[in-house]
Amino acid sequence: MSSNNNPNLPYYLGCPGWADEGMVGLLYSTGNRQRWLAQYSSVFNSVEANNTFYGLPKLETARRWAESVVEGFQFVLKFPSAISHEKQLCNAERETGAFLELLSIFREAGNLGPAFLQLPPFFDGRQLADLDGYLSKLPAEFRYSVESRHDDYFDQGAVEKEFVQVLASHGVDRMLLDSRALYSAPPTDKWE
Repeated sequence: MSSNNNPNLPYYLGCPGWADEGMVGLLYSTGNRQRWLAQYSSVFNSVEANNTFYGLPKLETARRWAESVVEGFQFVLKFPSAISHEKQLCNAERETGAFLELLSIFREAGNLGPAFLQLPPFFDGRQLADLDGYLSKLPAEFRYSVESRHDDYFDQGAVEKEFVQVLASHGVDRMLLDSRALYSAPPTDKWE
């Protein structure tokens, strides 16, 4: 597909997904879901593929996604919850291998942004060694960002400083979320 995004802009703007029925008639011209990603990419230049948190798509589906967007578009694929939340970065080699295979499809298509590792809210400073060990095993050919949600990483103390050093030592970006609104009420699901 041709590009109508300006490749000289340093910013990427997108949503946490593109499959939103409520956008039919606003962003999407039709109820045909197969066309939504192409139409989405004509307006936004990135998307957080939040759906990969819940399960990985088939490789042929990923190839179709990668081929359906305009030039310059970037996918920010989220690490599966099986890695981050269930296994908490330990003994997740099989799941990580499958995710890296998925990342390769988008890298080869030229539209891979940073892979997004969201740590669960219960992943505290005592687990920094697990994060350090996990990041050390990831291939350098991909870009990564990590989002922390535990208070340990937001108090400007020793744990937060060590967290920033761990990320820097691996060339990994820190993704920030203002979690005050998220935690202003009791959680409504097991991952918050």
